[in-house]
Amino acid sequence: MKPFLTLVRRDFADHRGALLWTPLVTAGVVAVLALLGLGSSASAIANGNGTISVERSPGDDAALALALSTQFTALVPVMVAGLVVIFLLAGALYEERKDRSILFWKSLPVGDHATAAARILTIVALGFAVALASALVLHAVVFIATAAVLNSIMPMLDVGKAALLAVSLWPAALVVVLVYVSWALPVYGWLLLVGASVLKAPLAAGLVPLIVLPLAAALSRLPAEPFLAPLSRLGGVAMFPEEGSVDQLVNMERAQMFGLDFVRETMALVVHAVTQPTWWIGLVVAGALVWGAGEVRRRRAP
Repeated sequence: MKPFLTLVRRDFADHRGALLWTPLVTAGVVAVLALLGLGSSASAIANGNGTISVERSPGDDAALALALSTQFTALVPVMVAGLVVIFLLAGALYEERKDRSILFWKSLPVGDHATAAARILTIVALGFAVALASALVLHAVVFIATAAVLNSIMPMLDVGKAALLAVSLWPAALVVVLVYVSWALPVYGWLLLVGASVLKAPLAAGLVPLIVLPLAAALSRLPAEPFLAPLSRLGGVAMFPEEGSVDQLVNMERAQMFGLDFVRETMALVVHAVTQPTWWIGLVVAGALVWGAGEVRRRRAP
């Protein structure tokens, strides 16, 4: 276990800039832009050059809108992390061959399959974990600033309730990210395998077939759905149940007791995942692809 943890620490150190600083810088930029926008809006309203309209009572609706809108803004680092993970996985087992550092790592008493597993665990798990932590801090900053501005022009706004709603949204957001990653794992494994196999341009070699094959199938009048499966997983489309199935999977009355649709939607994502054979098949395929990446690394010359 200790050698594996050493691999994880090494991989994190190698990708510290992308895994640590990218979400932090993204969160900082979003925070600055949000604060500048709020400052401009507050100044315009104070000078009588701006207006705000509330069609319904700014009580519960405004509190929920405040919590949701600020969280959507705060999730930008997580979205950026999704792109960073793709780039890093494609080059995870390629860069070490390019810079010849694989000669050193192969001299250590660590298996190639453990190395491949450590790469995908470090990049995916730590990449999204740091992004979520950055998003949480960003949400707090944007929420406080937005609440301060809105409270000055909407005295009926229940900031305390909005804060409770904002906090309650984060367990749901964490579940959504975990479900997304579980669906995307086969594609992540594929990118790792491609990076271990190709001689150059691993990102293009991994992504181009995923894009070209559906287009070729469509032009050939073949069913495109099987070829679109990887992109639907990577884009998060596969994780959502079909329209109308939410009501069948979750007790609507219990969810409505909270007055929050995201509760039943989040529960539906989990139920939809674990009840789909394709989800379980995807996990098996992901494991096989990661094993294959380790096997390619073991068999080929540095």
